[in-house]
Amino acid sequence: MRVKPAVLCAIVSAFLWLLYFYFARHISYIGDDFTLLGSLFGGGLRQALRNNVRPLEYLVAWSSAKLGFSLWLVVSFLNYVATSLLTLAFLRTVIPNNALPAWVSLICASTPLAADTYFQIDTVSQELANTFSLALALVAVKYVEAKDKDAIVLRSGQLLLLAFLCILSKETSYGIVWTCSLLLLLKRQWASIAAFLCIQSALVVAVVWGYFFTFGITPGTHYGLKNPLYWIFAFIFSVIVPLSPVPTSIALTGGVLASKTLIGICVVGAGVFVAGVLLYAPALLARMRRHDVPSLGLRAVTPIRLTLVLLLFSLVPSLFFKASELYASQTLPFLKVLLIAGALRANMRFARIFWPAAFVTWSIASIVNIIFYSLHTGYRPQYNTFIEAEKLIYSAIASAEKNQSFVYSIYSMGEVEHERAGECVIDPRYPNICLPENIASGFPHRAPSSDAPIR
Repeated sequence: MRVKPAVLCAIVSAFLWLLYFYFARHISYIGDDFTLLGSLFGGGLRQALRNNVRPLEYLVAWSSAKLGFSLWLVVSFLNYVATSLLTLAFLRTVIPNNALPAWVSLICASTPLAADTYFQIDTVSQELANTFSLALALVAVKYVEAKDKDAIVLRSGQLLLLAFLCILSKETSYGIVWTCSLLLLLKRQWASIAAFLCIQSALVVAVVWGYFFTFGITPGTHYGLKNPLYWIFAFIFSVIVPLSPVPTSIALTGGVLASKTLIGICVVGAGVFVAGVLLYAPALLARMRRHDVPSLGLRAVTPIRLTLVLLLFSLVPSLFFKASELYASQTLPFLKVLLIAGALRANMRFARIFWPAAFVTWSIASIVNIIFYSLHTGYRPQYNTFIEAEKLIYSAIASAEKNQSFVYSIYSMGEVEHERAGECVIDPRYPNICLPENIASGFPHRAPSSDAPIR
């Protein structure tokens, strides 16, 4: 019996997140996590909004602290599954009449970027931005398709709500929010104009707040405007890294050279990437040039073209921030849609082999990155409890983690300096926060010596 694509996608994405969490459960709270935790157990929401902590992210952390339960991991799980299903739904708007093979659901459900996106409390904001911005893009396409007044009013309201959720999630979504708000002007209805004005006003308020109170955007700073040459680099990085099944933790830190096993993983991943480019890039370019794509009701706007525009504006963060696979995770759903749309028009003889291979190597890349990060946060494996395959991969990645040649992202943060005070694990810089052993052991709480309320 054939399983519906959405059901298969939901099952696979849920399984993958749980598989990733099995390896991620040893990750400790370190680094940028304390930007959020320090505000949560310190100055409250007002301080958080001045420290790059976003409102919805703070709400999730606050709820976790109040419940004494890692609610943020549940949110992470739901975001992962929702983003996978929304990717499939968005694909349906681009190629509505195709019967989708099973490998499409596998690709929609997988990612090589799980380590840097789904298992740090400080990145809940990016997870939410990824989910809400993709939902916003999907509704924007349906808005352009809408014919009657009631449908236009409904879609306008949905766009307004999702735009606000994006803005409250993270500033990386502003490019997509701005683009989708412009689409409201395609329909001359009062509801569309009102929604457009509300979204533009909210964006102005958010940008002004960020400029004066949150982000330093002078040239040379993390959020400073970069030069055009850097834009080119950031564009290439943000397209290649999300699609490449090569673990960035070992490839971009130079640690891959520490083990033949890891060299083999990178070679296989690179081979899959090159094979994909050779097999499907020509088909994608051909599809983008054709004019027989189903129309959205406006002659100049087709689903493929609109997807390209949304992809470009999802890259807006790269104009201001340093190129990062965390920010690149926002582009991945649009890249998947374009990739699959091209692949379904290409020669399908190799599809049943190539796409499952891409799915497996993407998943392996995420697992390697997660293990690398967990080791870097202080996890010390108990090798006597492992099966032989686990011993092999953990020992290889541990060697790579200790022999980094280059500094890259979360995988090269400073040494962890946790201390133990009674039942608490304490970071010396934040002595008022009692940390659990790892993210699977619970949520941080106020140290017994500090009894100020959470605000």
